[in-house]
Amino acid sequence: MRNSIVAGVSGAILSLLVCLLVAFQQQETIAYVDSEEVFDSFQYKLRLEQELKQFESDFEAQMDSLKIARANAVLRGESKEALYVFDLQLREISLSYEEEAILKSNQYNEQIWSRLEQYLDEFGVHSDVDILMGRNGLGQVLHVEEDLDLTQQAISFVNDRFNGKAFEDE
Repeated sequence: MRNSIVAGVSGAILSLLVCLLVAFQQQETIAYVDSEEVFDSFQYKLRLEQELKQFESDFEAQMDSLKIARANAVLRGESKEALYVFDLQLREISLSYEEEAILKSNQYNEQIWSRLEQYLDEFGVHSDVDILMGRNGLGQVLHVEEDLDLTQQAISFVNDRFNGKAFEDE
């Protein structure tokens, strides 16, 4: 029984080595991109960030307006009940904003990554890369030669695609 387990493990290891040897002989093209840099430079992301900033700015304007109205109510000597209504409105608007901001942010991130994954897949095909790896500082790629870095080309490609430039297969 022990010999059959050893033979099975040895066979599996030998098969793995043969597969690796065949893969290396085929000379796949491997490159990487800095995932964080591509993400941070993606124009679609920058556009959606601007939308979130505008959403935040609109919220702040609404809150400021309500705070001014409350301060004027205080100056006019309105009742505590009337001031309490202002306070409730401020809390309600603040909670609503926080919930909506989280939802928008999550939705935007999903949209960004979905489009970015599509464009990076197209970039790999367009660049004749068999394996395109992401390097994000979290250990995906620990070392790589600089000449395999296609980050800047990927940034240009995804932003061109986002801006409507079509690429034909070469």
